[in-house]
Amino acid sequence: MPAVQIKAKNLETWKREADRFVNTMSYDAIKDSSQAIAALYRKSERQLFASQGGSGKHGSWPPLSKKYREWKEKKFPGRTIMILRGRLVDSLTRQATGTVNFVSRAGRNYTITMGTDVKSKGGFDYPSEHQEKRGKTRRTIDPTDTEMDKWANIIQRGVIIQARKYHTLWDTATASRVARMDRREV
Repeated sequence: MPAVQIKAKNLETWKREADRFVNTMSYDAIKDSSQAIAALYRKSERQLFASQGGSGKHGSWPPLSKKYREWKEKKFPGRTIMILRGRLVDSLTRQATGTVNFVSRAGRNYTITMGTDVKSKGGFDYPSEHQEKRGKTRRTIDPTDTEMDKWANIIQRGVIIQARKYHTLWDTATASRVARMDRREV
């Protein structure tokens, strides 16, 4: 029976190249998307503090205790809930001391981290205290499902943009590195 047998060689080089493209493309998509998401995140945080939690997923922050409210009015007149000196709100609503915004990778998973690591002058971690403890009563990071859907859409668009960009680069790279094939008739 006449036939042609084709063996592809050097596919490992192509696989490594494809993995490199995918990893670079994925990181670039997440990194670029993180900047757009950070802008929306900061806007959301401004709204959250202006509404004293009302614009967040979990609703308005509960009022201050009478004793604390009286102390705060005396020492820091005009300051609203969760704003004493302004360092926390600054770190969440603009790029300031304590602002956290970075992309990390573990295996093939990427994470965008946004938030704050600001502490009080005495070292008290009030963001963590209100975000994770005390029954999560005054969440300073409280995106709605709609906001998180917008963030996901930004990442999806970022992946598509990078895929188009890297498609062109991949075509160029693969055209310059032709696979060798042994062809023989059997």
